[in-house]
Order: sequence, then structure tokens, then C-alpha cells
Amino acid sequence: MKPYDYQNRKGVKQISWQNFADLVKSTIPELAKYNPDLVLGVVRGGLYPATYISHILQKELLPIRLTRRYQDKIIYTTPKWIIKPTEEIRDKKILVVDDICDTGETSEMIKKELQEHRVAELKTYTLYSHLHGKDKVDYCSLVTDELIINPWDRELFNGLTFISNPEYPKYEE
Repeated sequence: MKPYDYQNRKGVKQISWQNFADLVKSTIPELAKYNPDLVLGVVRGGLYPATYISHILQKELLPIRLTRRYQDKIIYTTPKWIIKPTEEIRDKKILVVDDICDTGETSEMIKKELQEHRVAELKTYTLYSHLHGKDKVDYCSLVTDELIINPWDRELFNGLTFISNPEYPKYEE
């Protein structure tokens, strides 16, 4: 399986930890009005905003995982469920948090799964969305077609030193 085609992105947006915090906080008033009972964080990238949101709103956080990756390599053509939601979500207002919405496929799979668990209400939040995915989520902090470089996956450790994540194309700073 080949990596994502980042070359089609329109520019590059480097996100710092402070940018990340500011983006999440910009949507907190809307999320607080929704007042979820539980926050579900989509492992891996979605756990960063989900953890922050759960602390700010003082709500419990549970993980779910569906992904195209294994050991950080893309191996599935469509997302595969790894960690499904537990019965603890039944009859609860749920906020599902992920880092990005691209095609909306992950979001649709999550919505379908949670309907089977008979949640009382469901809303979705992503930190970012590409233009064609923005209508697939209820809340989003940033809509852009730029390639987003997050602070948590900008660098990797190769056993000796930190290196730039080779998955991303070379870009001008």
C-alpha cells in the first residue's frame, strides 16, 4: 500500500503546540454547550485533542481506534476497526474527537457503529478538516486543504537521533 498523496495539498501548515491549544480552545464554547457525557478519542492523532477537550470540559475519555495503518504504515485500503466502543456509551451524549477529516469515511464508520450502541446523542469534532470533508463533522477548528504538519508527528526517532518524518514530502519552511 502506498502512502497518502500529500503532493495534492495546497501549501503546508506547520502547527505548533501553542497553535494546537489555541485551535482546540477556539471551539470549546460550542462543545461546552453540547455538554457531552463522554468523549471518545480516535486513537492515535485524535487522542491529543480528545484528551485536552476531556480535561477542559471535565468529562471522561474513552479510546476507539479505526485506521488504515499498522506500525505506522498504511496497509488497509479502508479503515479497519481495532478498538470498538464499549457498552458504557449506551444512552449517553457522546462527542467523538479525531484529528482530521479528509474524506469523512472514518467519521461515517464511527457514526454507524455508535448507532448500533444506541447512544442518546452523537456529535463529532475534528481539529482540522479538508474542504471536501468539512460537512461530515459537527465541529471543526480549522478548515484547510494545506498539508498539516502536527507537532506530534513532525519528527521520528530512528534509534540514534530525531529525524523529519519521511512520510511528508520535502517542503519550504
